[in-house]
Amino acid sequence: RFHALAIGPGLGRHTNVLEATSRIIDAARERGLPLVIDADGLWLITQRPGLVKGYSNAVLTPNVAEYKRLAKAVIGDDKAPLQALCEALAGPIVLQKGDVDQICAPSGALLQCALEGAPRRPGGLGDFLAGTLSVLLCWAAQRSTKTLAAGRNEPLSMDEEERLRACQAACILVRIACRAAYEKRLRAMVAPDVLEEVGGAFEFLCPARGAATSRCGMKTSE
Repeated sequence: RFHALAIGPGLGRHTNVLEATSRIIDAARERGLPLVIDADGLWLITQRPGLVKGYSNAVLTPNVAEYKRLAKAVIGDDKAPLQALCEALAGPIVLQKGDVDQICAPSGALLQCALEGAPRRPGGLGDFLAGTLSVLLCWAAQRSTKTLAAGRNEPLSMDEEERLRACQAACILVRIACRAAYEKRLRAMVAPDVLEEVGGAFEFLCPARGAATSRCGMKTSE
């Protein structure tokens, strides 16, 4: 049973692996599963953009270099603006990672995350964002589906705002965890140190106990 998929970190680019991954993406689309595509998964999308075109439950998370390759493959211009790329993809949200994370939907709606993170950027932090985002997209989809279907067994469904907010929440959560890891480890910080801080960051944003409204805007109770 799958509720969401994060595709790309550690994937590699072997032909057989990429072919199998293409079939997995097709199967996920048929089931309406939320998809987060990063790293070598994005390299696959640059070769076959049709895998995600028109699929609204997908989020692509390119860094600067990956964004240029993706824009070149989809539009033919590696300097194309983010909103133009999203419009051409006609479904997925694109979360462009950087000093300020830019999150854009096909409608042109745009959110940002400029929260302070860690000044050190070791390899592997993007993997944490992909995994965190897949969880939050799953939760958003399940919440929306329960609301809309009233318990019926319907495909997972989210509106655009829910998908955008899930992306922004993931960026915030990972940046808080990165900052906490850096404050403890300083220049010795490596990506696994961030994993130790994810639970504390989530608790900071959405306390498990207490009746007050948490920082993530959700009502919490004992």
